[in-house]
Amino acid sequence: MFKKFYIEILYLIIVGAITSLSLPPFNYLIINFFTFSLLFLFLINKSKQHKNIFFFFVYGWLYGFGYFVSNLYWISISLTFDENFSFLIPITLILIPAFLALFYGLITILFIILNPKKVISSFLVFSLLFGILEFIRGSILTGFPWNLTAYSFSNQLEILSIISIIGTYGFNTLCISLFTCPAIYILSKSKKELTICICFLFMFALFYAYGSFYKKKFNNISAEFLEYKVRVISSSISLDRFYSNIDTVSVIQDLIKISEPSKIDKAIFVWPEGIIPNVSQDTFTKYKKLINQNFNQNQLLVI
Repeated sequence: MFKKFYIEILYLIIVGAITSLSLPPFNYLIINFFTFSLLFLFLINKSKQHKNIFFFFVYGWLYGFGYFVSNLYWISISLTFDENFSFLIPITLILIPAFLALFYGLITILFIILNPKKVISSFLVFSLLFGILEFIRGSILTGFPWNLTAYSFSNQLEILSIISIIGTYGFNTLCISLFTCPAIYILSKSKKELTICICFLFMFALFYAYGSFYKKKFNNISAEFLEYKVRVISSSISLDRFYSNIDTVSVIQDLIKISEPSKIDKAIFVWPEGIIPNVSQDTFTKYKKLINQNFNQNQLLVI
């Protein structure tokens, strides 16, 4: 029995990890049709064997942990530039995926509590729960909306156009439904259930048609060429500056010097994010006089 459980642990983590390949930069979209269906079929099979809430939480958590640990590794890599942050690497590598996986554990708990009997109702409950918990993950505690299932379509701009109507999380829920459709085909016992699969495929075909029309309409809009130049400022400044008590005014003056604003040019200057330490968007207005002295009225500064 324990040997079987270890195999299930490995299975769910691997299925979750493989799902990450559907995200950028790989975008192997077709993988989701296998992984979501495998997860759904696993839950359906287990629901026939037992109704233990704890085990179902573990099933979802393992899948979620495998998913997030394989696509959030870059957070740990970003902490290697400074030895002072090295103690955070295990936290970001293990604890962040472990925390985010809790949301997937809640999905599987609620799934077995609701315990839908029919294939279609199970499919709809699974998709809806997944979509709702993904929304909560992206909203609660300031939100962590990274690596939604919908990101798998990041290369299909025509299909993504529908987000302007139904929103990101609405589209995300439909994506989960689409990717779980192969499981319905396997479990189906009537043509009515198969019709659901066809409906979702047809729906995404309509999304593509709408996106193609929208893209064509956008490309046919007459362009208005402005005289403005866009200057992106990139400075080679040591990160140590952010940990020192350096005068903010001197930092801004350095950036102005690098920008070399002309008194006559129409330009938009883009300064790097977080380039000025200890200054937020609200407090930056204190330096308005300094900016106005160096930039003309036809110039815009973006930080």
